[in-house]
Amino acid sequence: MKICVVAILMAFSLNAFAVSQDSGKIAKLYVDESGNIAVILDMGFPNAVQDGQCVTSNGFAGTTTAAVELKSALLAAKASGAIVIIDTLGCDAGGAWLKVKAIYVE
Repeated sequence: MKICVVAILMAFSLNAFAVSQDSGKIAKLYVDESGNIAVILDMGFPNAVQDGQCVTSNGFAGTTTAAVELKSALLAAKASGAIVIIDTLGCDAGGAWLKVKAIYVE
C-alpha cells in the first residue's frame, strides 16, 4: 500500500513540472520599461491551458526575468511574422501570465 501511494504521488508531481508547448504566430506583444515581456499567440495557448499551467493567466505568456536573447527572439519573431513554439511552465507576473521557459523560432 505504501509503495502504491508513493507511485501515485510521483506521477502527479511529474505532471506538475511538465513543460507545455504551444505554437503559432505572435498576435500581440507587450513590453514595458522594466524589461517585462509577454505575448499572445494567434491560436492562444491551448496546451498550457489544458495542462493547467497557470489558471489565473490573462492569456499572455511572458517573463519578468528574461535574458536579452529571449527578448530578442520574441521581438524578431513578431517583426518577421515567424511561427514560434513557446514552452511554458507555471505562472509569472504575479499569476497574470504563463511563464515562458523557452522559444523556438521556425
